[in-house]
Amino acid sequence: RMGRSYWMLMFVASIFFLARFGETFMTLHADGSFNLEPRYIAMVMIAYNLGHCLIAYPAGYIADRMNRYWVLAMGILMLILSDLCLATATGLTTFFIGAFLWGVQFGITQNVFTTLIAETVPEDLRGTGFGVFYIICASSAFVADTLAGQIGDHYGVEKIYIYGCVMAIVSLFSLMFTMGYRKKK
Repeated sequence: RMGRSYWMLMFVASIFFLARFGETFMTLHADGSFNLEPRYIAMVMIAYNLGHCLIAYPAGYIADRMNRYWVLAMGILMLILSDLCLATATGLTTFFIGAFLWGVQFGITQNVFTTLIAETVPEDLRGTGFGVFYIICASSAFVADTLAGQIGDHYGVEKIYIYGCVMAIVSLFSLMFTMGYRKKK
């Protein structure tokens, strides 16, 4: 009863959350790659949260007025840009731009995913729909964080963001594919 649109959205979410590992890796990257002093590590999270705070309302406003799948695609593009900045950063300026964009993608994607869930599942199954979504998020996050840790240990922390970029591109293509097959209201 959840419907094909819901399950296709969950397919996209599972791939997307494989691309989005914990923000802790950004702080490790700042410390390991740029020797950012421990007292300034909080600035990484400030940049991330600033991006999140500045985009959350405008993204919601836009999502209420246009196709939410396109807004979700913009959020995935922000993740790709963030990963590219973080993977190729040779200085703190590019790194902090990447951290800011990481917050932007979070501010867009998290809200749009939950809105799309509310739209696609029957009203009497919304709790179940959100529950399944959060199980998928947690499972994908566990796998993504485990892979990111292994990649960082073996190949360097900047390679984590190459992995994230590739997975984000795969999730963007899967979103584009599912947009053509979602149930029309």
